[in-house]
Amino acid sequence: RRNLNIKHKKYDVASSASNLFLMEYFVSYADESAKAHFINQPMPELFELIHNSINFERIIGALNSENELSRLKLKFYYALYRARRLTNIECYFEAKKIFYENSGLFPLTARQSFIFLLINCISYLMRFLPANELEKENYSNIKYMFENDLHVFPGDNLLPAGSFKNALILSVKFEDHDFTKQLLEKHVFKTHRKFHKPFRNFGLALIEFNGSNFGAALEILQKVEFIEPAITMDVKILTSKILYEMDYIENAFIYIRSFRKFLSENKNISGSLKDKYNKFTRFYTILLNIKSGKYLNRKDEVTKQIKNEIVLESRQWLINKISEL
Repeated sequence: RRNLNIKHKKYDVASSASNLFLMEYFVSYADESAKAHFINQPMPELFELIHNSINFERIIGALNSENELSRLKLKFYYALYRARRLTNIECYFEAKKIFYENSGLFPLTARQSFIFLLINCISYLMRFLPANELEKENYSNIKYMFENDLHVFPGDNLLPAGSFKNALILSVKFEDHDFTKQLLEKHVFKTHRKFHKPFRNFGLALIEFNGSNFGAALEILQKVEFIEPAITMDVKILTSKILYEMDYIENAFIYIRSFRKFLSENKNISGSLKDKYNKFTRFYTILLNIKSGKYLNRKDEVTKQIKNEIVLESRQWLINKISEL
């Protein structure tokens, strides 16, 4: 706060405000993570202090034309700050417009940071706003990141597995065949070598599943090596869907029970992820029971519960399958 005194610290206002925005942004993110992992941290107190003590618009307005790059940077941070703080999609699009229209002015590291923050923000908003259209928006940012080589950070030659997996799943979902092909034939080799074969097989299985070739998808999935929890979870989710789609209901009951046991016994999966996947197994089991003739009078009630969950794996698939019964 001392560094943000415009009268006495004009020279430092840009860097100080930038640091403040980042601190506020990630303090709120850390608080969410702490809650997800059942850690008691008094983050909201710092959050409120920053929000109530600083006149952000005055700071941005104080930067003259000589500080145009700093002004754009602060406007971007401030728009994202309001998007999260107010759960406001228009503020997100304001930040996106600043970035896309001026990306050529920013150095590579700033562009990488900004696209990451945009993806992070839209993912956050998807918890509270209708997710379908926002998921397409999220995909457009992820694709932009890959097409403009913003997905591998300087000093790190490897593409993060999570970034690749998210791009792959969404490209198949939105039937962006050319980009899916690029991912499986080019970008997959930028991940750690241990992921090359598993991700290629998982991607091919997704394509078959999306084309309703469930038997072929299941056959390919059996070739995927379970090398780390993230891909293991996705394989188990997809296998559960395939068993349902193929009407292997008894096998599906057995499989989902083993999935629950795997979650309860695995110590390498965080509490928040376990919660996310346990919710899927719970609603999937209810879906199987409805399919088997039980709880038919609870269809509307269960659909409402699914829609009200803030974080739920395969939400729309579950809703669609219930509506078909």
